[in-house]
Parts: sequence; structure tokens; C-alpha cells
Amino acid sequence: MNDMSSTHPFRLRMPWGRLVKRWMPRSLFGRTLLIIVTPTILALCVATFVFFDRHWYTVTQRLTTAVAAM
Repeated sequence: MNDMSSTHPFRLRMPWGRLVKRWMPRSLFGRTLLIIVTPTILALCVATFVFFDRHWYTVTQRLTTAVAAM
């Protein structure tokens, strides 16, 4: 048998796996919180960005129209 078959395949593909594993929560509550909070914060950030992007676009268009109409 070769030496490669005795090692875990995750370690071969991702050497940073130990670092990620160290920072992941170990308790069930921590993992559940991570599963619920992370998508919520991500969705909130995306919604905020889209709202403000459209808001500033609308305000800019209205101000441009008002200045051009004078």
C-alpha cells in the first residue's frame, strides 16, 4: 500500500482545513446559531445594499431631471 491511502483525503485537498475546524463552534447551540445567524446577516446586508443602491439611483435621476428642466 502507498502512503497516500493512509491519510485523510480532506487534508490532502484542503490544507487549511485544520484552521477552519479550529474556529468552528463545537457545541450544538453554537452551530445552530451559526446556521441561523449567518444567512440572516448576509440577507440583511444584501437587502440593505440593494435598497440604498436603488434609492441613490432614484434620487440621482430625479435631481438630474430637475436640474435639466430648469
